[in-house]
Amino acid sequence: MAADIGMGALHGAVAREADNDAIQELDPEFYRSAAEFLGRLGRARYDGPADAINAAAASLASSLASLLLDMRLEKAGRRGGAPRPAAGLARLLDEEKFILDAGAAEEERRAQVLGAMRGGRSLLLAAAARRHKADTSTVLFLRDTDRLVGADMRRYGPFRAEEIATVPRENAQALVAKGMAARVEWWGG
Repeated sequence: MAADIGMGALHGAVAREADNDAIQELDPEFYRSAAEFLGRLGRARYDGPADAINAAAASLASSLASLLLDMRLEKAGRRGGAPRPAAGLARLLDEEKFILDAGAAEEERRAQVLGAMRGGRSLLLAAAARRHKADTSTVLFLRDTDRLVGADMRRYGPFRAEEIATVPRENAQALVAKGMAARVEWWGG
């Protein structure tokens, strides 16, 4: 489970990143924690002026997350130009590596990672990190699905409708053919 963070942690991470030329170290769960925080802000509803204040806080938190991601990718030498060597690349988080691995699709993946954070979809971000590490396909389950044995002989599931999961490519193709799942195309799997 991702660590609980708030506005102060987002602001502090942005400030540390801005104050240093090198990529700063972040908790590996940072973006998932940010997604959960942004999701809570986005779902909260209040009466009167408190609702407008919450909306402003959500907008500020979203802007801070976007700024942090942009600064770190720029330091990695991949934003706005050709790749160039940069110190501290080992400090990049899996979600950032996921963006950079896309090559020509970098901007699209960046928008999708930010969209997942802003929408509070931490499970989607976790799936992005897993996809970076394995040759699999990501699917959206269209209905409840029992546990299955993957082509790699590992057990997967069970899955609930609307759950997003990464499974071996061969299994994903069979699930899609049976109408049990749909490919999540932006993963490139």
